[in-house]
Amino acid sequence: MAKELARAVWRLVAGLGLMALLAATGMAKEPLPPRKASPLTVRQIHSGHSLSDAYGSNPWPGRLTLATARRTGDRARDTIHRSITPGSSLAWRWEHPTDKPDARQDIDAFELLVITESVPLSVNDMKATTLDWLDRWVRHAGTRGNAGKGTEVMLYSSWIYWRHSGTPPDYDHEAAIPFRKRLDIDGARWERMQDSANANRPAGMPPVYMIPGHRLMMRIHDDIAGGRAPGLRSIGDIFADDIHLNDIGQYAITCLVYAVIYQRDPAELPDRLAPADRLIPSPLVSDSARGFPNRP
Repeated sequence: MAKELARAVWRLVAGLGLMALLAATGMAKEPLPPRKASPLTVRQIHSGHSLSDAYGSNPWPGRLTLATARRTGDRARDTIHRSITPGSSLAWRWEHPTDKPDARQDIDAFELLVITESVPLSVNDMKATTLDWLDRWVRHAGTRGNAGKGTEVMLYSSWIYWRHSGTPPDYDHEAAIPFRKRLDIDGARWERMQDSANANRPAGMPPVYMIPGHRLMMRIHDDIAGGRAPGLRSIGDIFADDIHLNDIGQYAITCLVYAVIYQRDPAELPDRLAPADRLIPSPLVSDSARGFPNRP
């Protein structure tokens, strides 16, 4: 079952990633060019929070690291690094360095930056709270990264609380909106972030592509609701708590990140990464990003 899930994720990406990775829809200004696959040896740093740890940790030294170190002797731990602060925003990580390597201060050492924003996403002044900060990160990577040659940036989109088991926190202004509808609402915000980053990126810098975690959540939710996910009764079955994923959800996200960055079939991933119960069937994520609008 784990291999079937991995192949499904690859079909998800291959239908998009190898045809102008997540090709533009009618909403797009124009299609993005196909993204060049990153080699397994790409020097990469992931700037994020605990939802980035869905693929970046557990089991040690991290699912993506274990996935990338496919052959005995591979040193993925030397090329994949995390710059993580739980709950942190783009602005916080810009102003508060993590332990080394830090995604801002040490960007000159990396060829790829995968970055995300904290959730809930801004409801009111998104430009000041998110867009301007993302543009700053992209400019910095494009001009200072990779020893001055420029670092590619990818935007990792995540998800929000699937439920509140207690009283919603004051900062979650849309807590009353059901999870599936919030994925649609936030999807438009992630796309706006990507549009802004691409419109303002330095001349000659590669486009900012998205790793669409929110789209994967949409597909998982819809297939469970439609009875196309035997063994799973609700979206809560892939969560460990109100927002963090369990082994099943972490495995699916790792497959997605692996496939989008490297454009490789995640069916080749080692069985040790798979969830013990292997409940997710092959169709579950096969179309979750199909037609996703990546835009310059």
